[in-house]
Amino acid sequence: MLTLLPFSREELARADAAPENWFDHTFTGGYPRIFDAGLEPTNFYRDYVDTYLERDVRQLSAVRDTSRFQTLLQLCAANIGQILNLNQLAKDCGISQTAAGDWLNLMEASYVLFRLKPWFSNIRKRLVKRPKLYFHDTGVACYLLGLTSPEHVERQPLRGALFENAVVNEIMKFDLNRNRPAELFFFRDSNGNEVDLLYRRGRLHGRQCQKGRKWTIGYSVPSIALFSRLSSLIDGEAENGVSQGIDSGCPIDASMSWMPATGRT
Repeated sequence: MLTLLPFSREELARADAAPENWFDHTFTGGYPRIFDAGLEPTNFYRDYVDTYLERDVRQLSAVRDTSRFQTLLQLCAANIGQILNLNQLAKDCGISQTAAGDWLNLMEASYVLFRLKPWFSNIRKRLVKRPKLYFHDTGVACYLLGLTSPEHVERQPLRGALFENAVVNEIMKFDLNRNRPAELFFFRDSNGNEVDLLYRRGRLHGRQCQKGRKWTIGYSVPSIALFSRLSSLIDGEAENGVSQGIDSGCPIDASMSWMPATGRT
């Protein structure tokens, strides 16, 4: 069975319809109707969320309090790329932890969001350790955050998390569009140093996601050090890269390269 998600940037580029830059792409998202009918993204996503709440949530599930459900959706958007704290989400939304878990399962089953599991060589640990939250379409997330333009995204404190979400989506869609499983994880060591994304294509590849054109020294040192020993930490060989909103790759050092923010390795 082929899993079809909203358009990837690669698909849009092939149709000569890709937004001008990554802020535009993040804001616009990838739902076909936006490009087919030339719709304004904010209006489209308003209708999308309203329809989702009324049809999928109210009619097709046991959820009756759609107002709190939408609040949970917005809280999830505000926690993109963060470790899931289900208890805190439930408290902030004013619902039980059980209800929050059930509603997240519904969002995941209806392809609104997904949970990225942490990498552990022990598979049982992957299943029980806390995941990170991402949306299948960043346009939905931008709407839920109240963002009304690409410029608004560029000034948003969550712009880095939104770009990270966009890169994770590109990697996932690249594999799913070729009818192969998307094996995606993140990695965090005992000191809190983190690799944003690991994905398997034969061997594991590591990606660090950064929106911008310059790699700042204060941010790079722990990440480069972690990348350099990533292979031994995950018991295998890893190819490493830093995703940016650029069109071509270039080396950083012998083990790491800048990489375009696409699904291609």
